[in-house]
Amino acid sequence: MTLYAKWNQNPIVNMYDVTFESNGGTAVAPQHNLEVGAKVVKPNDPTRSGYTFARMVHQSNV
Repeated sequence: MTLYAKWNQNPIVNMYDVTFESNGGTAVAPQHNLEVGAKVVKPNDPTRSGYTFARMVHQSNV
């Protein structure tokens, strides 16, 4: 008797990098190779002289 290997193709996994623009504040480290649906880990809040950090937003014009 001969047995033959059966192969299933691995699914394509989309990976993303998340970068943070601190708009004049201290640098925020990017998060690399996140799979679709993965949660982004909240980074430390950036600081900027004369300002209080409020939040990160998707739009650059806010």
